[in-house]
Amino acid sequence: MRRFFRFQVMHGFLEGFLARLVGWTILGSLGVILAFGVLGIRIGGFGATLLFVAYQVVGLCLALVVTVLAWRRLTRADVRAKPLPKSQSQRLSKISDPPIGRLDPTVCVCVPSFNEKVGIIATVSALLDQTTPINEIILVDDGSEDGTIQVLQQKYGLLLEENLGDAVLFRAQKDRRIRVAMARRGGKAAALNRGLALADSDLFVTVDADTVLARDALAEILAVYARDPLAVAVAGVVIPLPRRALQVAGRWRYRLPRTALALYQTIDYALDFAWRLGWETANGAHVMSGCATSFRKDLLVQIGGFRATTVTEDYEVIHRLRRWCAENDRPHRILTAPRARVFTEASATLSALMRQRIRWFHGFLQTQIAYCRLIGRYRYGWFGTLTLPVKTIDAASPGMVTIALCGFFLCLTGDATVNLGLVIIGTLGARLAIDCAVGATALALRQGAIAPFFNWQQTAVLALALPPYYVVNRSLWLLIGLCAYWRLFTGSHRW
Repeated sequence: MRRFFRFQVMHGFLEGFLARLVGWTILGSLGVILAFGVLGIRIGGFGATLLFVAYQVVGLCLALVVTVLAWRRLTRADVRAKPLPKSQSQRLSKISDPPIGRLDPTVCVCVPSFNEKVGIIATVSALLDQTTPINEIILVDDGSEDGTIQVLQQKYGLLLEENLGDAVLFRAQKDRRIRVAMARRGGKAAALNRGLALADSDLFVTVDADTVLARDALAEILAVYARDPLAVAVAGVVIPLPRRALQVAGRWRYRLPRTALALYQTIDYALDFAWRLGWETANGAHVMSGCATSFRKDLLVQIGGFRATTVTEDYEVIHRLRRWCAENDRPHRILTAPRARVFTEASATLSALMRQRIRWFHGFLQTQIAYCRLIGRYRYGWFGTLTLPVKTIDAASPGMVTIALCGFFLCLTGDATVNLGLVIIGTLGARLAIDCAVGATALALRQGAIAPFFNWQQTAVLALALPPYYVVNRSLWLLIGLCAYWRLFTGSHRW
Protein backbone atom coordinates (compact mmCIF):
# COMPACT_ATOMS: atom_id res chain seq x y z
CA MET A 1 0.00 0.00 0.00
CA ARG A 2 2.83 2.39 0.86
CA ARG A 3 4.54 1.64 -2.45
CA PHE A 4 1.29 2.30 -4.33
CA PHE A 5 0.79 5.57 -2.43
CA ARG A 6 4.34 6.66 -3.17
CA PHE A 7 3.85 5.80 -6.85
CA GLN A 8 0.66 7.87 -6.98
CA VAL A 9 2.37 10.83 -5.31
CA MET A 10 5.42 10.57 -7.59
CA HIS A 11 3.21 10.17 -10.67
CA GLY A 12 1.22 13.27 -9.72
CA PHE A 13 4.43 15.22 -9.08
CA LEU A 14 5.96 14.18 -12.40
CA GLU A 15 2.78 14.98 -14.32
CA GLY A 16 2.58 18.41 -12.69
CA PHE A 17 6.26 19.08 -13.37
CA LEU A 18 5.92 17.96 -16.99
CA ALA A 19 2.80 20.08 -17.48
CA ARG A 20 4.52 23.17 -16.11
CA LEU A 21 7.59 22.48 -18.24
CA VAL A 22 5.50 22.14 -21.40
CA GLY A 23 3.52 25.30 -20.66
CA TRP A 24 6.53 27.48 -19.93
CA THR A 25 8.43 26.01 -22.89
CA ILE A 26 5.61 27.07 -25.22
CA LEU A 27 5.46 30.53 -23.67
CA GLY A 28 9.26 30.74 -23.86
CA SER A 29 9.04 29.89 -27.56
CA LEU A 30 6.64 32.80 -27.98
CA GLY A 31 9.15 35.05 -26.23
CA VAL A 32 11.91 33.89 -28.55
CA ILE A 33 9.72 34.52 -31.59
CA LEU A 34 8.88 38.03 -30.38
CA ALA A 35 12.58 38.65 -29.74
CA PHE A 36 13.22 37.70 -33.35
CA GLY A 37 10.54 40.22 -34.27
CA VAL A 38 12.39 42.98 -32.44
CA LEU A 39 15.58 41.80 -34.12
CA GLY A 40 13.79 41.97 -37.46
CA ILE A 41 12.83 45.60 -36.84
CA ARG A 42 16.39 46.46 -35.82
CA ILE A 43 18.33 44.76 -38.59
CA GLY A 44 15.78 44.42 -41.36
CA GLY A 45 15.40 41.44 -43.66
CA PHE A 46 17.62 39.01 -41.77
CA GLY A 47 15.76 39.44 -38.49
CA ALA A 48 12.40 39.32 -40.27
CA THR A 49 13.42 36.05 -41.88
CA LEU A 50 14.43 34.66 -38.48
CA LEU A 51 11.04 35.67 -37.08
CA PHE A 52 9.19 33.99 -39.94
CA VAL A 53 11.23 30.77 -39.78
CA ALA A 54 10.95 30.61 -35.97
CA TYR A 55 7.19 30.99 -36.11
CA GLN A 56 6.85 28.28 -38.77
CA VAL A 57 9.06 25.85 -36.80
CA VAL A 58 7.18 26.42 -33.53
CA GLY A 59 3.81 26.19 -35.28
CA LEU A 60 4.83 22.96 -36.97
CA CYS A 61 6.00 21.43 -33.68
CA LEU A 62 2.72 22.31 -32.00
CA ALA A 63 0.76 20.85 -34.93
CA LEU A 64 2.71 17.61 -34.59
CA VAL A 65 1.96 17.47 -30.85
CA VAL A 66 -1.78 17.83 -31.46
CA THR A 67 -1.59 15.23 -34.24
CA VAL A 68 -0.01 12.71 -31.87
CA LEU A 69 -2.75 13.41 -29.33
CA ALA A 70 -5.39 12.99 -32.03
CA TRP A 71 -3.79 9.73 -33.16
CA ARG A 72 -3.95 8.36 -29.62
CA ARG A 73 -7.62 9.30 -29.37
CA LEU A 74 -8.74 8.20 -32.82
CA THR A 75 -6.96 4.85 -33.00
CA ARG A 76 -9.05 3.52 -30.13
CA ALA A 77 -11.80 1.49 -31.73
CA ASP A 78 -14.65 2.77 -29.57
CA VAL A 79 -13.11 6.19 -28.84
CA ARG A 80 -14.16 5.78 -25.24
CA ALA A 81 -12.95 7.54 -22.13
CA LYS A 82 -10.21 6.02 -19.99
CA PRO A 83 -11.04 4.53 -16.57
CA LEU A 84 -10.94 7.06 -13.76
CA PRO A 85 -7.75 7.28 -11.68
CA LYS A 86 -8.31 6.30 -8.06
CA SER A 87 -7.69 9.84 -6.80
CA GLN A 88 -10.34 11.30 -9.11
CA SER A 89 -12.80 8.53 -8.23
CA GLN A 90 -12.45 9.45 -4.56
CA ARG A 91 -12.90 13.16 -5.29
CA LEU A 92 -15.89 12.45 -7.52
CA SER A 93 -17.61 10.44 -4.78
CA LYS A 94 -17.41 13.46 -2.43
CA ILE A 95 -18.98 16.07 -4.68
CA SER A 96 -22.58 17.08 -4.13
CA ASP A 97 -23.72 16.81 -7.76
CA PRO A 98 -23.82 13.15 -8.92
CA PRO A 99 -22.50 12.32 -12.42
CA ILE A 100 -25.09 12.38 -15.18
CA GLY A 101 -24.02 8.86 -16.18
CA ARG A 102 -25.40 7.53 -12.89
CA LEU A 103 -28.84 8.99 -13.61
CA ASP A 104 -31.51 8.61 -16.24
CA PRO A 105 -31.13 12.22 -17.35
CA THR A 106 -33.94 14.39 -18.60
CA VAL A 107 -33.10 16.51 -21.63
CA CYS A 108 -34.04 20.05 -22.62
CA VAL A 109 -33.12 21.38 -26.05
CA CYS A 110 -32.99 25.16 -26.51
CA VAL A 111 -33.13 26.62 -30.02
CA PRO A 112 -32.44 30.37 -30.17
CA SER A 113 -33.55 31.91 -33.45
CA PHE A 114 -33.46 35.22 -35.26
CA ASN A 115 -35.08 35.45 -38.70
CA GLU A 116 -34.94 31.67 -39.23
CA LYS A 117 -38.36 30.93 -40.72
CA VAL A 118 -36.78 29.02 -43.60
CA GLY A 119 -34.94 26.42 -41.54
CA ILE A 120 -36.63 26.35 -38.14
CA ILE A 121 -39.18 23.65 -39.06
CA ALA A 122 -36.46 21.28 -40.30
CA THR A 123 -34.55 21.81 -37.05
CA VAL A 124 -37.54 21.09 -34.82
CA SER A 125 -38.64 18.12 -36.95
CA ALA A 126 -35.21 16.55 -36.53
CA LEU A 127 -35.45 17.02 -32.76
CA LEU A 128 -38.86 15.35 -32.63
CA ASP A 129 -37.49 12.47 -34.72
CA GLN A 130 -34.63 11.62 -32.30
CA THR A 131 -34.30 7.99 -31.22
CA THR A 132 -33.88 9.24 -27.64
CA PRO A 133 -36.97 11.12 -26.42
CA ILE A 134 -36.54 14.79 -25.53
CA ASN A 135 -38.38 16.07 -22.47
CA GLU A 136 -38.46 19.77 -23.38
CA ILE A 137 -37.94 21.77 -26.57
CA ILE A 138 -37.71 25.51 -25.92
CA LEU A 139 -37.67 27.78 -28.98
CA VAL A 140 -36.59 31.34 -28.17
CA ASP A 141 -37.54 33.83 -30.86
CA ASP A 142 -35.10 36.69 -30.40
CA GLY A 143 -37.07 39.49 -32.01
CA SER A 144 -37.40 37.94 -35.48
CA GLU A 145 -38.82 40.18 -38.19
CA ASP A 146 -39.42 37.58 -40.91
CA GLY A 147 -42.49 35.86 -39.48
CA THR A 148 -40.80 32.98 -37.67
CA ILE A 149 -43.56 32.90 -35.05
CA GLN A 150 -46.24 32.71 -37.75
CA VAL A 151 -44.47 29.73 -39.34
CA LEU A 152 -44.35 27.94 -35.97
CA GLN A 153 -48.01 28.83 -35.35
CA GLN A 154 -49.10 27.27 -38.63
CA LYS A 155 -47.05 24.12 -38.08
CA TYR A 156 -47.58 23.37 -34.38
CA GLY A 157 -50.54 25.51 -33.27
CA LEU A 158 -49.31 27.81 -30.49
CA LEU A 159 -51.45 28.72 -27.48
CA LEU A 160 -50.61 31.52 -25.06
CA GLU A 161 -49.37 30.02 -21.79
CA GLU A 162 -47.86 32.88 -19.80
CA ASN A 163 -46.90 36.54 -20.06
CA LEU A 164 -43.41 36.91 -18.59
CA GLY A 165 -43.34 40.70 -18.81
CA ASP A 166 -40.40 41.03 -21.18
CA ALA A 167 -41.44 37.94 -23.15
CA VAL A 168 -44.51 35.91 -24.07
CA LEU A 169 -44.52 32.13 -23.63
CA PHE A 170 -46.53 29.83 -25.92
CA ARG A 171 -47.22 26.09 -25.77
CA ALA A 172 -47.61 23.96 -28.91
CA GLN A 173 -50.95 22.14 -29.25
CA LYS A 174 -49.61 19.39 -31.50
CA ASP A 175 -46.72 18.49 -29.18
CA ARG A 176 -46.85 19.64 -25.55
CA ARG A 177 -43.07 19.34 -25.21
CA ILE A 178 -42.62 22.39 -27.43
CA ARG A 179 -42.67 25.85 -25.87
CA VAL A 180 -41.94 29.08 -27.69
CA ALA A 181 -40.71 32.23 -25.96
CA MET A 182 -41.13 35.41 -28.01
CA ALA A 183 -38.94 38.27 -26.79
CA ARG A 184 -37.35 41.49 -27.96
CA ARG A 185 -33.99 41.42 -29.69
CA GLY A 186 -31.28 40.81 -27.07
CA GLY A 187 -28.66 38.65 -28.76
CA LYS A 188 -27.93 34.95 -28.72
CA ALA A 189 -26.53 34.87 -25.16
CA ALA A 190 -29.71 36.50 -23.80
CA ALA A 191 -31.87 34.06 -25.78
CA LEU A 192 -29.95 31.07 -24.39
CA ASN A 193 -30.22 32.41 -20.84
CA ARG A 194 -33.97 32.80 -21.29
CA GLY A 195 -34.19 29.17 -22.36
CA LEU A 196 -31.99 28.15 -19.43
CA ALA A 197 -34.33 29.90 -17.00
CA LEU A 198 -37.33 28.05 -18.45
CA ALA A 199 -35.64 24.64 -18.55
CA ASP A 200 -36.37 21.98 -15.95
CA SER A 201 -34.09 19.09 -17.00
CA ASP A 202 -30.74 17.56 -16.10
CA LEU A 203 -29.12 18.32 -19.46
CA PHE A 204 -29.36 21.60 -21.35
CA VAL A 205 -28.65 21.22 -25.07
CA THR A 206 -28.14 24.23 -27.34
CA VAL A 207 -28.97 23.79 -31.02
CA ASP A 208 -28.76 26.52 -33.67
CA ALA A 209 -31.87 27.20 -35.73
CA ASP A 210 -30.00 26.41 -38.98
CA THR A 211 -28.83 23.02 -37.66
CA VAL A 212 -30.28 19.55 -38.15
CA LEU A 213 -29.37 16.60 -35.92
CA ALA A 214 -29.06 13.07 -37.25
CA ARG A 215 -31.65 10.72 -35.71
CA ASP A 216 -29.16 9.12 -33.32
CA ALA A 217 -27.15 12.27 -32.47
CA LEU A 218 -28.70 12.84 -29.06
CA ALA A 219 -28.39 9.14 -28.18
CA GLU A 220 -24.67 9.29 -28.99
CA ILE A 221 -24.25 12.36 -26.79
CA LEU A 222 -26.03 10.67 -23.88
CA ALA A 223 -23.85 7.58 -24.36
CA VAL A 224 -20.76 9.71 -23.66
CA TYR A 225 -22.25 10.87 -20.37
CA ALA A 226 -23.05 7.25 -19.48
CA ARG A 227 -19.49 6.11 -20.24
CA ASP A 228 -17.64 8.97 -18.57
CA PRO A 229 -18.77 10.12 -15.11
CA LEU A 230 -16.56 13.22 -15.35
CA ALA A 231 -18.35 14.60 -18.43
CA VAL A 232 -19.83 18.06 -17.82
CA ALA A 233 -20.24 19.14 -21.46
CA VAL A 234 -20.50 17.05 -24.62
CA ALA A 235 -20.82 18.26 -28.22
CA GLY A 236 -21.58 16.66 -31.56
CA VAL A 237 -19.50 16.63 -34.75
CA VAL A 238 -20.55 19.38 -37.15
CA ILE A 239 -20.79 18.71 -40.90
CA PRO A 240 -21.46 21.69 -43.21
CA LEU A 241 -24.17 21.24 -45.83
CA PRO A 242 -25.95 23.52 -48.31
CA ARG A 243 -29.30 24.79 -47.04
CA ARG A 244 -31.26 22.67 -49.52
CA ALA A 245 -29.65 19.50 -48.13
CA LEU A 246 -30.58 20.23 -44.52
CA GLN A 247 -34.20 19.23 -45.11
CA VAL A 248 -33.23 15.56 -45.50
CA ALA A 249 -29.84 15.57 -43.77
CA GLY A 250 -30.63 12.73 -41.37
CA ARG A 251 -31.36 10.37 -44.29
CA TRP A 252 -29.17 11.93 -46.94
CA ARG A 253 -26.30 10.12 -48.60
CA TYR A 254 -23.40 12.52 -48.50
CA ARG A 255 -21.65 13.65 -51.65
CA LEU A 256 -18.64 15.90 -51.76
CA PRO A 257 -19.52 19.47 -52.77
CA ARG A 258 -18.66 20.64 -56.23
CA THR A 259 -17.88 24.28 -55.46
CA ALA A 260 -14.48 25.33 -54.14
CA LEU A 261 -15.97 27.30 -51.23
CA ALA A 262 -18.06 24.37 -50.00
CA LEU A 263 -15.13 21.96 -50.38
CA TYR A 264 -12.94 24.36 -48.38
CA GLN A 265 -15.45 24.35 -45.51
CA THR A 266 -15.79 20.55 -45.64
CA ILE A 267 -12.03 20.10 -45.21
CA ASP A 268 -11.89 22.82 -42.56
CA TYR A 269 -14.57 21.22 -40.39
CA ALA A 270 -13.16 17.71 -40.92
CA LEU A 271 -9.68 18.67 -39.73
CA ASP A 272 -10.99 20.85 -36.92
CA PHE A 273 -12.90 18.02 -35.25
CA ALA A 274 -9.93 15.67 -35.59
CA TRP A 275 -7.83 18.19 -33.66
CA ARG A 276 -10.57 18.66 -31.06
CA LEU A 277 -10.48 14.97 -30.20
CA GLY A 278 -6.71 15.31 -29.96
CA TRP A 279 -7.03 18.04 -27.34
CA GLU A 280 -9.42 15.82 -25.39
CA THR A 281 -6.66 13.25 -24.93
CA ALA A 282 -5.02 15.68 -22.51
CA ASN A 283 -8.40 16.96 -21.24
CA GLY A 284 -7.52 20.27 -22.82
CA ALA A 285 -10.50 20.88 -25.13
CA HIS A 286 -11.08 24.62 -25.33
CA VAL A 287 -14.02 24.93 -27.73
CA MET A 288 -17.37 23.26 -28.25
CA SER A 289 -19.45 24.08 -31.29
CA GLY A 290 -22.46 26.24 -30.55
CA CYS A 291 -24.38 24.31 -33.23
CA ALA A 292 -25.09 21.43 -30.84
CA THR A 293 -23.55 21.25 -27.37
CA SER A 294 -24.97 19.76 -24.18
CA PHE A 295 -24.21 20.94 -20.66
CA ARG A 296 -25.02 19.79 -17.17
CA LYS A 297 -27.73 22.30 -16.37
CA ASP A 298 -26.85 22.58 -12.68
CA LEU A 299 -23.23 23.51 -13.43
CA LEU A 300 -24.27 25.89 -16.19
CA VAL A 301 -26.56 27.70 -13.75
CA GLN A 302 -23.83 27.84 -11.09
CA ILE A 303 -21.36 29.57 -13.41
CA GLY A 304 -23.96 32.14 -14.44
CA GLY A 305 -25.15 30.86 -17.80
CA PHE A 306 -24.03 32.54 -21.02
CA ARG A 307 -22.45 35.99 -21.23
CA ALA A 308 -22.64 38.61 -23.93
CA THR A 309 -19.19 40.03 -23.06
CA THR A 310 -17.75 38.32 -26.15
CA VAL A 311 -19.17 37.77 -29.61
CA THR A 312 -18.66 34.00 -29.22
CA GLU A 313 -20.59 33.05 -26.10
CA ASP A 314 -20.18 29.30 -26.77
CA TYR A 315 -16.38 29.65 -26.71
CA GLU A 316 -16.27 31.81 -23.58
CA VAL A 317 -18.57 29.58 -21.52
CA ILE A 318 -16.20 26.61 -21.90
CA HIS A 319 -13.32 28.63 -20.41
CA ARG A 320 -15.53 29.81 -17.54
CA LEU A 321 -16.77 26.27 -16.89
CA ARG A 322 -13.22 24.93 -16.74
CA ARG A 323 -12.12 27.71 -14.43
CA TRP A 324 -15.06 27.15 -12.08
CA CYS A 325 -14.49 23.38 -11.94
CA ALA A 326 -10.77 23.78 -11.28
CA GLU A 327 -11.21 26.42 -8.56
CA ASN A 328 -13.94 24.34 -6.87
CA ASP A 329 -11.93 21.09 -7.09
CA ARG A 330 -14.56 19.50 -9.31
CA PRO A 331 -13.13 16.73 -11.58
CA HIS A 332 -14.41 17.29 -15.10
CA ARG A 333 -14.03 16.48 -18.75
CA ILE A 334 -15.34 18.35 -21.78
CA LEU A 335 -15.78 15.91 -24.65
CA THR A 336 -17.00 15.40 -28.20
CA ALA A 337 -19.34 12.55 -29.12
CA PRO A 338 -17.44 11.33 -32.21
CA ARG A 339 -20.46 9.64 -33.81
CA ALA A 340 -23.06 12.31 -33.13
CA ARG A 341 -23.58 13.87 -36.55
CA VAL A 342 -24.81 17.45 -36.65
CA PHE A 343 -25.54 19.12 -39.99
CA THR A 344 -25.31 22.90 -40.21
CA GLU A 345 -25.76 25.40 -42.99
CA ALA A 346 -22.54 26.19 -44.81
CA SER A 347 -21.67 29.76 -45.78
CA ALA A 348 -22.87 30.28 -49.33
CA THR A 349 -20.60 33.19 -50.27
CA LEU A 350 -17.03 34.22 -49.54
CA SER A 351 -18.17 37.43 -47.83
CA ALA A 352 -20.44 35.42 -45.49
CA LEU A 353 -17.59 33.04 -44.70
CA MET A 354 -15.23 35.95 -43.97
CA ARG A 355 -17.76 37.61 -41.65
CA GLN A 356 -18.24 34.34 -39.79
CA ARG A 357 -14.50 33.65 -39.37
CA ILE A 358 -13.67 37.23 -38.39
CA ARG A 359 -16.35 37.02 -35.68
CA TRP A 360 -14.91 33.71 -34.48
CA PHE A 361 -11.36 35.08 -34.32
CA HIS A 362 -12.58 38.26 -32.64
CA GLY A 363 -14.35 36.23 -29.95
CA PHE A 364 -11.27 34.05 -29.59
CA LEU A 365 -9.11 37.13 -28.90
CA GLN A 366 -11.64 38.53 -26.42
CA THR A 367 -11.75 35.24 -24.52
CA GLN A 368 -7.98 34.80 -24.58
CA ILE A 369 -7.53 38.23 -23.00
CA ALA A 370 -10.31 37.67 -20.46
CA TYR A 371 -8.74 34.42 -19.22
CA CYS A 372 -5.08 35.35 -19.56
CA ARG A 373 -4.47 34.62 -15.86
CA LEU A 374 -5.06 30.93 -16.49
CA ILE A 375 -2.19 30.68 -19.00
CA GLY A 376 0.66 28.44 -17.85
CA ARG A 377 -0.94 27.55 -14.48
CA TYR A 378 -1.09 23.87 -13.58
CA ARG A 379 -4.02 24.49 -11.24
CA TYR A 380 -6.14 24.37 -14.41
CA GLY A 381 -4.54 21.14 -15.62
CA TRP A 382 -3.34 20.61 -19.15
CA PHE A 383 -5.90 23.18 -20.26
CA GLY A 384 -3.83 25.86 -18.53
CA THR A 385 -0.36 24.50 -19.28
CA LEU A 386 -0.78 23.18 -22.83
CA THR A 387 -3.93 24.46 -24.52
CA LEU A 388 -3.86 28.11 -23.48
CA PRO A 389 -0.12 28.64 -24.24
CA VAL A 390 -0.70 27.18 -27.71
CA LYS A 391 -3.72 29.43 -28.19
CA THR A 392 -1.60 32.40 -27.09
CA ILE A 393 0.74 31.75 -30.00
CA ASP A 394 -2.28 31.38 -32.29
CA ALA A 395 -3.62 34.73 -31.08
CA ALA A 396 -0.30 36.51 -31.68
CA SER A 397 0.61 34.77 -34.92
CA PRO A 398 -1.18 37.05 -37.45
CA GLY A 399 0.69 40.03 -36.04
CA MET A 400 4.01 38.19 -35.98
CA VAL A 401 3.70 36.96 -39.56
CA THR A 402 2.70 40.45 -40.71
CA ILE A 403 5.74 41.99 -38.99
CA ALA A 404 8.02 39.36 -40.52
CA LEU A 405 6.69 39.77 -44.05
CA CYS A 406 6.71 43.58 -43.86
CA GLY A 407 10.29 43.54 -42.55
CA PHE A 408 11.34 41.25 -45.34
CA PHE A 409 9.67 43.13 -48.20
CA LEU A 410 10.99 46.47 -46.93
CA CYS A 411 14.51 45.13 -47.28
CA LEU A 412 14.47 43.83 -50.85
CA THR A 413 17.90 45.31 -51.50
CA GLY A 414 21.40 43.98 -51.09
CA ASP A 415 23.19 40.81 -52.10
CA ALA A 416 21.67 38.72 -49.32
CA THR A 417 18.09 39.32 -50.44
CA VAL A 418 18.01 36.35 -52.84
CA ASN A 419 19.30 33.98 -50.16
CA LEU A 420 16.76 35.24 -47.66
CA GLY A 421 14.05 34.86 -50.27
CA LEU A 422 15.09 31.27 -50.82
CA VAL A 423 14.92 30.67 -47.07
CA ILE A 424 11.38 32.08 -46.95
CA ILE A 425 10.26 30.02 -49.96
CA GLY A 426 11.95 26.89 -48.63
CA THR A 427 10.34 27.32 -45.22
CA LEU A 428 6.90 27.77 -46.77
CA GLY A 429 7.39 24.76 -49.03
CA ALA A 430 8.49 22.54 -46.17
CA ARG A 431 5.63 23.72 -43.97
CA LEU A 432 3.13 23.10 -46.76
CA ALA A 433 4.44 19.58 -47.41
CA ILE A 434 4.40 18.60 -43.74
CA ASP A 435 0.99 20.22 -43.19
CA CYS A 436 -0.42 18.18 -46.08
CA ALA A 437 1.06 14.96 -44.67
CA VAL A 438 -0.32 15.73 -41.20
CA GLY A 439 -3.72 16.71 -42.62
CA ALA A 440 -3.95 13.57 -44.75
CA THR A 441 -3.14 11.48 -41.67
CA ALA A 442 -5.85 13.26 -39.69
CA LEU A 443 -8.41 12.70 -42.48
CA ALA A 444 -7.52 9.02 -42.69
CA LEU A 445 -7.89 8.62 -38.92
CA ARG A 446 -11.14 10.56 -39.01
CA GLN A 447 -12.65 8.44 -41.77
CA GLY A 448 -13.75 5.61 -39.51
CA ALA A 449 -13.66 7.12 -36.03
CA ILE A 450 -15.55 10.42 -36.25
CA ALA A 451 -19.15 10.57 -37.45
CA PRO A 452 -18.73 7.88 -40.15
CA PHE A 453 -19.77 9.90 -43.14
CA PHE A 454 -17.02 9.89 -45.77
CA ASN A 455 -15.98 6.75 -47.64
CA TRP A 456 -12.36 6.09 -48.53
CA GLN A 457 -12.71 7.52 -52.05
CA GLN A 458 -14.12 10.78 -50.67
CA THR A 459 -11.37 10.91 -48.04
CA ALA A 460 -8.77 10.48 -50.78
CA VAL A 461 -10.30 13.38 -52.74
CA LEU A 462 -10.17 15.57 -49.63
CA ALA A 463 -6.53 14.61 -49.08
CA LEU A 464 -5.64 15.55 -52.68
CA ALA A 465 -7.31 18.94 -52.16
CA LEU A 466 -5.16 19.71 -49.10
CA PRO A 467 -2.35 21.69 -50.88
CA PRO A 468 -4.65 24.38 -52.34
CA TYR A 469 -6.68 24.31 -49.10
CA TYR A 470 -3.64 25.16 -46.98
CA VAL A 471 -2.46 27.87 -49.38
CA VAL A 472 -5.88 29.55 -49.33
CA ASN A 473 -6.42 28.93 -45.63
CA ARG A 474 -3.13 30.55 -44.57
CA SER A 475 -3.84 33.60 -46.70
CA LEU A 476 -7.43 33.99 -45.47
CA TRP A 477 -6.34 33.32 -41.90
CA LEU A 478 -3.83 36.19 -42.01
CA LEU A 479 -6.46 38.60 -43.36
CA ILE A 480 -9.06 37.35 -40.87
CA GLY A 481 -6.64 37.79 -37.98
CA LEU A 482 -5.79 41.37 -38.93
CA CYS A 483 -9.48 42.27 -39.32
CA ALA A 484 -10.20 40.72 -35.91
CA TYR A 485 -7.33 42.77 -34.41
CA TRP A 486 -8.96 45.92 -35.79
CA ARG A 487 -12.37 45.01 -34.39
CA LEU A 488 -10.79 44.28 -31.00
CA PHE A 489 -8.90 47.58 -31.08
CA THR A 490 -12.01 49.58 -31.98
CA GLY A 491 -14.16 47.74 -29.42
CA SER A 492 -16.64 46.52 -32.01
CA HIS A 493 -19.30 43.96 -30.98
CA ARG A 494 -20.88 43.78 -34.42
CA TRP A 495 -21.90 40.34 -35.65
